[in-house]
Amino acid sequence: MRVVCYTKSMAKTRLVNFRDMGGLATPYGEIKCGKIFRTGAFAPKCKADKEYFENMHLDAVVDFRTPQEVKATPDVLPEGVEYIEAMVFSADAPGLSSTPANTVDIFHMKGGELDAARKFIEDTYAVMAYSKAYDKVFSLMDEGKTFAFHCTAGKDRTGIAAMLIELAFGRTFEECKAEYLASNEHRAQENKKIDLYLRLIFIKKPVREFVAEVLRVHDHLFEIAKKSILDKYATVDEFLEKEHGITPERVKKWTDFYIIK
Repeated sequence: MRVVCYTKSMAKTRLVNFRDMGGLATPYGEIKCGKIFRTGAFAPKCKADKEYFENMHLDAVVDFRTPQEVKATPDVLPEGVEYIEAMVFSADAPGLSSTPANTVDIFHMKGGELDAARKFIEDTYAVMAYSKAYDKVFSLMDEGKTFAFHCTAGKDRTGIAAMLIELAFGRTFEECKAEYLASNEHRAQENKKIDLYLRLIFIKKPVREFVAEVLRVHDHLFEIAKKSILDKYATVDEFLEKEHGITPERVKKWTDFYIIK
């Protein structure tokens, strides 16, 4: 059973899909609370957000978004927190980024285009775990830094980053998937608001259904990412070492920083 890291100040924040990874069980022990955070866009929406940010004692925030996404919603960080750009959707991991322009394009899509977009998302999941952008997170872990990582919705690029961290700490794919799918609970209220808005502006049903799909995470997408790893490598450890340089020695060091033993 997971010990959830939760405080009254966290309850007051309005960040979407914000989570402390602390409390997750690993073969080494539980991940410490207050060390590794995952979220959507790192921009305060209220006074409680600003106060919480100040009290997180972060060393760094890693941003997986594209420059276009960053421009639309820049991160707002407490003084002294290092901002690290780590664009996942690049040549080695193309993807559907969340920008106002892309959103408008989606609203005008038709049947065949929607199907092509679904296929594009699946193709993205087949390569995303190989993105070298995630190595910037692992470099922070080498130093035992307290950090947060995020994309726009905190579910796809961020979800794969969390999966990689969990795998490195020896968690199974099934355990990782459960945490990945938890984004649907954490985003439920926000997704409901978006669906209502689309109905109010009379967006056609097929497009609304596609947007509803995109706003959620899905079992089959996680399985695509998993398959892309196991089809190429005999073990998870081999994948982590060959693709991200995560060796047993690095993991041992990380457990000293991040695991309650």
